[in-house]
Amino acid sequence: MRLLFGHDAAVGEWVASRIPHVGSSANLGPFVAIGVCSDKLEAGVVFHNYVQSYGNIEVTCAADSSRWLTSRLATGIMHYPFYQLGCQRVTALTPRKARPARQFLEKFGFRQEGVVRRGFGSDDMFVYGLLRSEWERARINRGRVDGQESASGSQARRSGSVG
Repeated sequence: MRLLFGHDAAVGEWVASRIPHVGSSANLGPFVAIGVCSDKLEAGVVFHNYVQSYGNIEVTCAADSSRWLTSRLATGIMHYPFYQLGCQRVTALTPRKARPARQFLEKFGFRQEGVVRRGFGSDDMFVYGLLRSEWERARINRGRVDGQESASGSQARRSGSVG
């Protein structure tokens, strides 16, 4: 599997179509998306709601299988918010009822920080965070970036522009 850059719109729609409370990538605002593919798209990670002055960005992801994430790919994905954008924190919001998503975030190293009651309409919103210092110590972080494939013209996206 490899990382796919420069196909933000397609990867963003793919992710949004798999998450009922998101619905459409338009609901994410400006974003940068990273795909994980073999012969086809297997997973997608969307970074959105970037606030440079706070050093914070939100992440939303989806996958067709739970077997897509390797240490090598995780390191490549997290390079974008922490080292290209210089974020100190990545935030994830997930419904209480999305237990597999919450377990995935916790396995990845995110910590549950709070609950927004009825934040997703009839479901509570769980707030998770991952600090750069925690990522640097995470077991899944291999500390180097590889497995990346870029589409032409994606350099501007990877240089840190969201939106």
